[in-house]
Amino acid sequence: MSRWSRPGLLALVGCLVLVVALTVATPDPAMDYRRRWDDVGVGEWGRLENATVRVTSVRLTGSVVKSYGDPLVSDATFVVVAVEARVTRAHVFFSDVTLSTRDGRQYEARQDTISSELSATDPGFTRVATEVFEVPDDRVAGAVLQVDHDAAAFDVYSRAVRVDLGLGPDTPRLPGPLKVTDATVRVTP
Repeated sequence: MSRWSRPGLLALVGCLVLVVALTVATPDPAMDYRRRWDDVGVGEWGRLENATVRVTSVRLTGSVVKSYGDPLVSDATFVVVAVEARVTRAHVFFSDVTLSTRDGRQYEARQDTISSELSATDPGFTRVATEVFEVPDDRVAGAVLQVDHDAAAFDVYSRAVRVDLGLGPDTPRLPGPLKVTDATVRVTP
């Protein structure tokens, strides 16, 4: 007498085929984020799911200073981006703010300026922040700021904002140090 009956074996094989097909056809949410990019320029509002974001200014320099501590000095370029974020419907945690260069490299904001950055904000409030990126001189031209929010487990098709910073090879590099203030929050009018 066989341990497996023919109908039981066919059911097992059918289930295994179904599991393999679903594994191959279904994207992994942790690896496959598809975004509908809202492409804007400096001074224009871009829309996320629960917030709008605007870059108000972009400056290049070789050194920055906070209201405390010594200046940060670099042989590369600091790209200093002033940003406003109005949160509209639900709490937003701006977990993914990066500077992307023409060749596809991604730069995160300097950790020593973290108190100046976009961070968690509640509805009805506007956060005014400054993001500071350190980028090699030859990669600054054509860079864009990408702003996203903390994605939920199955949030793989939401909106994100991409801001053309208008940086070219002739964009002036200001003498430093540029003062970087802490982020502020105000009630959205």
